Amino acid sequence: MTEIEKMRVQIDPLMEFSYVDSAKLVRQLTIENNMVRKSALQELVHAGAGERQIQSLIKRDLSLLAETYASPSYNYICFSEFPVGNGFVDFAIFTGVSWMTVILIEVKGADFNIVNQSGYQKFNANIDTAASQIRERLGFIHRNIQAFKEHVHEIREKVISGTSLFNAFTGPEPATQVDPNKDVNFHSIIIGGRTVDDLKESSMRHDFERYSSLPINLESWDSYLRKLRRN
Repeated sequence: MTEIEKMRVQIDPLMEFSYVDSAKLVRQLTIENNMVRKSALQELVHAGAGERQIQSLIKRDLSLLAETYASPSYNYICFSEFPVGNGFVDFAIFTGVSWMTVILIEVKGADFNIVNQSGYQKFNANIDTAASQIRERLGFIHRNIQAFKEHVHEIREKVISGTSLFNAFTGPEPATQVDPNKDVNFHSIIIGGRTVDDLKESSMRHDFERYSSLPINLESWDSYLRKLRRN
């Protein structure tokens, strides 16, 4: 075995070294060098900033969303003010391998508690508004599923070829490994409000996500910040 190992090293000393795509590496380093720090978002959230302030920060660095939701983590295209039907969603992410996943995101402020602190224990009206907006967008998509599927792949291909659309922000590998002939998975997320009672509210969020007529995930800014990996 020792002789075999010596021969193997002589034949190719770099055999065990992982291959590094230079374009992917350069893009990753560029993204990291321009990242908005987690503390910048934390400061806005803790100060009770409104949705415009928070959205403005996210638009400066859309990797804030990709870091949490893109899968694989390096494979994504992010958009802001992404059009759907007669309206738009605040942000969208294209990600995935083989099957593309499109994530629609509505961002509300940190200037309210996600659950009203009253005897009725209902979600704040801002959450209801965001849910209504998401439902309308998802309704349009599923009524026009084939046309919208072709539409998002067309946008993806244009962005990859260098066309700037809807403030597109590409990851190190911008969703190039998806098959346009396969189905597209759609997910939707609302981020907004502050957590007061995490245990009680997590149960309410679970019920909201599980029993809603359309699949919508709900995050408070507190739960979202816990998921951010950057410093």
